[in-house]
Amino acid sequence: MAYQVLARKWRPQSFAQVCSQEHITQTLLNAVKHKKIGHAYLFTGSRGVGKTSIARIYATMIRCLDTEPPCGQCPCCRDAKSTTNMDVLEIDGASHTGVDSIRELRETVSYQPTTGKYKIYIIDEVHMLSTNAFNALLKTLEEPPAHVVFIMATTEPHKIPHTILSRCQRFDFKRIGPSSMVSYLEKVCGEESIKIDKKALLSLCHAADGSLRDALSILDQLVMHSGDIITEEVVNHTLGLIPHSLVQKTLQAIIQKDMQQSLKLVHDAFDQGYDFKVFCTQLLEYARLILILKSSGSKNSLLETMTYRTSEEIQFLGKIAEQLSREELIQLFQILLKGSQEVAISSFPKFALELVLMKAMSVYPVESIAKLLEHVSHKNQNESKTLWSPAAFIRVIKMEQPYLATLLEGAHWKLSENKVLLVVKANGLGVEKLEHSKTLEYLNKMALEHFGQNIQFQVQVSQESEKFLHPQEDLKQQMLQDEVVQQAKNIFDGTLQTVKSIDKSHKT
Repeated sequence: MAYQVLARKWRPQSFAQVCSQEHITQTLLNAVKHKKIGHAYLFTGSRGVGKTSIARIYATMIRCLDTEPPCGQCPCCRDAKSTTNMDVLEIDGASHTGVDSIRELRETVSYQPTTGKYKIYIIDEVHMLSTNAFNALLKTLEEPPAHVVFIMATTEPHKIPHTILSRCQRFDFKRIGPSSMVSYLEKVCGEESIKIDKKALLSLCHAADGSLRDALSILDQLVMHSGDIITEEVVNHTLGLIPHSLVQKTLQAIIQKDMQQSLKLVHDAFDQGYDFKVFCTQLLEYARLILILKSSGSKNSLLETMTYRTSEEIQFLGKIAEQLSREELIQLFQILLKGSQEVAISSFPKFALELVLMKAMSVYPVESIAKLLEHVSHKNQNESKTLWSPAAFIRVIKMEQPYLATLLEGAHWKLSENKVLLVVKANGLGVEKLEHSKTLEYLNKMALEHFGQNIQFQVQVSQESEKFLHPQEDLKQQMLQDEVVQQAKNIFDGTLQTVKSIDKSHKT
């Protein structure tokens, strides 16, 4: 008997064998159970997640109209296994893109099924149909004969017209998660007598990128390479992956800013013929995982379920996360992210990678903007508390009570340790307000609040009376103090008789 690849050998034959699509299989199973079969279905999702397999199983079930799994005994089930089944037609949308193919389909939908109740059309890669083909399919899809069911599968649902989407029941297939894929492959390896260690299995699943079909194909390739015993070295060598130890050493050299060691590791990777794009991508992924650990509070169990990493690797990443701040890790991630793009398009990838590592080592401790602002604010508060002076204190008072600030400006200040004596003249303005106990308490409170000093304010009333001059006389006294006026007075040996204020807003 001809050899059958694992991807075909392990294709599920019932919903119970489908991996990690319970939200879809349960819905379809209930539809069969309650005999509520739709006329059009659309299966969407990435490659290798079970779209075509579930379409075939569902086609068999609705023709058998039995509970899951299909009975396997009735003519419908026997015909489903036949390669010449006329009632379950699979059409490759990539090969039948033209309108003529859809016209032929429209002519055949009226024919009754040879066995069973339904005739099923499975259109794979339906997004490849042309616009005219979609338009030709539209009317038939909207009102098909009672015995016809359409099941369409696609990896790019955004390319399908909305008129088609609105006439289908849409099912979105999810990618196969790490835990589900590892469990499934362990079962396959057990049945196939393949010995594979944990690290090799995780690397295999990581390379499959959520596609179970890809994982089985890779497993086939590894068996062809090394037989029934598969190690991590075999996986790395066969798939061209960079050993985790090399990536970890490079990352550690970046953290320690060891330029010589990092350049040596790049040279070793060059001698081994590794792809520098893959090298930089794996460094980027490690940086991402470290940032997740830093942000999530080192929840190792969470990271193990969402990634293809062993507990030892996650512990290593956790130690790196403890050495750097979150802001530094964000810088490192951004440098590697941009660097991976530069390495991918560079004509000299080795030189580009060396430059990326040099940039990555230029990450230095940083503080967040919030902490810097808090530090500046705290520093300003401390400085303001040490720079106490009467002028500064009056400026603070003026912001809340301008009148009181004016009174303080007119007083004579006598300073001593933690005491201020305000000397005012008996007939001065606002003497009663300054003498009031509430005013003195308020001044003490403001000095403590804004300058951090407990200062006791007292008021002393001088017996000397304030001399109030007529505004004109007051202006005259001010002019006599002016240097230019004094020089003019000495030159002409004269006296200052009157002073007039000139209004500059009026032109003469």
